[in-house]
Amino acid sequence: MRAVPNIVVRELCDYCVVELREEDGTTRRLMANSADPAKAHLCEMLLHVEIDRRRRFLGSTALETRRPALFAEVTEDMLRELAQSPHHLRLLRAIAPRSLMELR
Repeated sequence: MRAVPNIVVRELCDYCVVELREEDGTTRRLMANSADPAKAHLCEMLLHVEIDRRRRFLGSTALETRRPALFAEVTEDMLRELAQSPHHLRLLRAIAPRSLMELR
């Protein structure tokens, strides 16, 4: 499981965050990785952001619909909607995703 983010960022994307859905329905973030080693610390910080699961968050579309979701363009408005706090928004802006894919 720990190899997944490394493989994904090498082959498919710039960043990868892995969440695990527990048997009781809760989710927890396990790991994150960046293709850019200079931004690896941002991924680590992202893992520690408190997520309010009652509102939209990164990954919520796929978790709710149980289907993959592809967002070809990530806009500033989308970042603001997904951000859980001003600190989280700063992290998302620094990571600067261009597109987003959520998998279940």
